[in-house]
Amino acid sequence: MGSMDYSPEQYRILKFLILKIFNIKGKRAKISRRAVHKIIFKITQEATNENFKKAAPFYWYKYGPFSELVETALDDLLLSEALTEVRVSEDTTLLALTDMGKELCIKMYEELGRDMIPESEIKILKNMVRKANLFKFDKYIKEIYDNYAPYRFMNIYKFGFLPTFEKYVHCRVVEGQSFLFPKQEIEEIEYLLYECEANLPKDRLFKSFNESFSNYTTTLSRCLEAEKSYENLSIALELAKDIWLTFAGGVRIFAHDEYYKNKIVYWRDQFLIDCLSLNQKIMKFSDMVMKNWKPQSIKVSEREKKILSAAFMDYAL
Repeated sequence: MGSMDYSPEQYRILKFLILKIFNIKGKRAKISRRAVHKIIFKITQEATNENFKKAAPFYWYKYGPFSELVETALDDLLLSEALTEVRVSEDTTLLALTDMGKELCIKMYEELGRDMIPESEIKILKNMVRKANLFKFDKYIKEIYDNYAPYRFMNIYKFGFLPTFEKYVHCRVVEGQSFLFPKQEIEEIEYLLYECEANLPKDRLFKSFNESFSNYTTTLSRCLEAEKSYENLSIALELAKDIWLTFAGGVRIFAHDEYYKNKIVYWRDQFLIDCLSLNQKIMKFSDMVMKNWKPQSIKVSEREKKILSAAFMDYAL
């Protein structure tokens, strides 16, 4: 889908799809912008109707597939009062369909015509939208990553390492809890971290990022080894989040619809700047940890000493 290929008709189809999502979910449904992006993305990937497939161009970014045109369409629908914002908490605002929006959805369907959107396609669309459980939407997002994420690193890092490490830091630093099996918790974090490292992108543009990530992996392992390293864990977690955001800036350079091709040069320059900034932060973190780090001495039991002595005659008992 080239940048000049996106037509006003496609934009109308996009707005219709957004309204139809709310309509299918029901009048009381409150949906986040993030959820709308993900549902529209899934439609463009899995719909059989070509008009639905071309409804919006996407690129992969911080929160998965993102479309600037979906954002614009949501803003337009809010401005025309087809959608309304509903504040559900101090920092969370969701979107809901208005009566005007419901009427507009019917009108747009009639105007687009059944030749463009056959009734059979509406039935398929309803099934697709109903599968998006808004109350367990993280599972829906994970399925999108499992099926469509351009790099395996993304799945392991976002759904494996990051939540596991975040939980560990929260329990240790915020709540001051002790784990029943602390060694196993640390081993799980390190295993996921090394899995991430093994699945780093091979593209040359990621070279600086990959080097920084390897440095972070080594430093965090040493940080976890230290018995009194809790003051560094919070810093390590913030860096882990920075790593994800920086990586996402690189992913969009390679994983985007052709509509965004004119943005590649800017994205590349921004990614290189972000990599430099990330490297400086990780170097500072590494210096901080290494300043107080001492290799743990390995305790050997008397039985193990005898076994080693039998195998290696010069092993000191």
